[in-house]
Amino acid sequence: MKVVLPVQSIGHRVLERRQSLYEVLSKLPNDGVGFGLLQTRWRGKQIFDSYWHISRVKLKNEGTKGKAWGRLVWKGKVVSKHPEQIRGGLKYFWTTASPSVIPLPRHVPDGDLSSAPIPAEAAAKPIAA
Repeated sequence: MKVVLPVQSIGHRVLERRQSLYEVLSKLPNDGVGFGLLQTRWRGKQIFDSYWHISRVKLKNEGTKGKAWGRLVWKGKVVSKHPEQIRGGLKYFWTTASPSVIPLPRHVPDGDLSSAPIPAEAAAKPIAA
């Protein structure tokens, strides 16, 4: 009997192994600036509408280490008013929040992102009882 394991897909690419924040950023256009990235463990905790919107990246050692800055969007609300350094880049595994760029609204009233595009992962899914 053949066993098929699920793979994580990002658009046309398939991630064969878990990757650090900097490994994911190094494979994206413009080092990931403008993309939304999230820790894979957030999906396991059913936190779908949270991600880091990447604004600045400095990669070292061929993309295996570095620093990244961005704005945190947590449960649909912008938490950080200004870009801040992203912690845990090597400690946790990361992936893109969507195959395309997640635009961050220019004028966010009181940090409310209800009018922002919803990533595909956040689409309502029926829960089996």
